[in-house]
Amino acid sequence: MPNSSTKKLSTFAKCLLLCLILTTCNSDLFASDAELFNTKIKPILQQKCFSCHSHESKKNKGGLVLDSLGGMLEGGDSGSAIIVGKPEKSKLVEAISHTNPDLKMPPKGKLSDQEIIDLSTWIKKGAFWPANPDNSAKRIPGKIT
Repeated sequence: MPNSSTKKLSTFAKCLLLCLILTTCNSDLFASDAELFNTKIKPILQQKCFSCHSHESKKNKGGLVLDSLGGMLEGGDSGSAIIVGKPEKSKLVEAISHTNPDLKMPPKGKLSDQEIIDLSTWIKKGAFWPANPDNSAKRIPGKIT
């Protein structure tokens, strides 16, 4: 029969194991929607998409703007860029995954696997878009800059 110090050690060992498991899991699993958007999604869009697909861009290729949720939902010449909750059916994920030879974005090179996972996770979780995106740059209502 285990004594109280054995039970304490067993509880401690279980807690330690749980902490080890949690620290090795993907940290995005525990991120809030706003945190995911501000730390992962917004930077990807700003760095990889906005030069061709934003209200500020002179190009707006394919009629698609990605600097607002409305722009993503409305889409461009090919239809809606995202289907909220369904990354596997979203044109954006198809384009960034480079699985369709006729639709590869960005055209100069595929996003990293982690960036594709982050965007897919964001769409699956509901494509949260804050009313006032957290940034220090010029703010345009409904858009991130």
